Amino acid sequence: MTQHLQEAIEINQKRRPLYSKLSGGKSLKISNTLIFFEKLSLASSYPLDILAKYWQKRNVPVLEYEFIPMSETPDFKECFANQQGITQSFPDLKTQLIVKDCASLFKNSDYQGIVNYTDRVIKETEEYSKHMCMVRHILESIRRAAYLIERHIENSQKLQIRSPEFICRYLLKSQISIIHTSKLFDYWAHPLQKDGIPIIFQDVPFIPARPDNY
Repeated sequence: MTQHLQEAIEINQKRRPLYSKLSGGKSLKISNTLIFFEKLSLASSYPLDILAKYWQKRNVPVLEYEFIPMSETPDFKECFANQQGITQSFPDLKTQLIVKDCASLFKNSDYQGIVNYTDRVIKETEEYSKHMCMVRHILESIRRAAYLIERHIENSQKLQIRSPEFICRYLLKSQISIIHTSKLFDYWAHPLQKDGIPIIFQDVPFIPARPDNY
């Protein structure tokens, strides 16, 4: 998790002046705020990585598959390749309701329900594919984390070691809690995206629902 955040910070720091030049400085609010929160998240990532080593040493890959390498982030380009998915008005995605629904499923430990729900919402955002990129990234991360919780629990039971559910739930709850607030980045990015600048769109890697080899 810590490595993922450090890589994300590095990429966003490198791209910050590039976007600033393209946008006449309008993108700096997005880049600076994003980097700030990524650095802030390092405070919790260190202890989580240390805790996860207990299971990793026992062949249960807690926090090993939850995050996609930032090396899979799309290459930087100055403009979108096409106009498909660009909207003139900011998409009306009811993120507060999404948080409420995910929180309800989380409370009931319905992890497969979270997978199914987030998958449906992610598909709904395809009609405005150039926008809501940060929210979609968070939802993809939640979908994957929810899928992996049950795999980690099952493997721990087979190995007769303590369950990692508490650490996995902490991560998942943290992700659910930022769904609505992450929309602010998308709101700020929308005018730039309308102008053809692919900020955020090309700055996060796609997160598949499940890893290929677990």
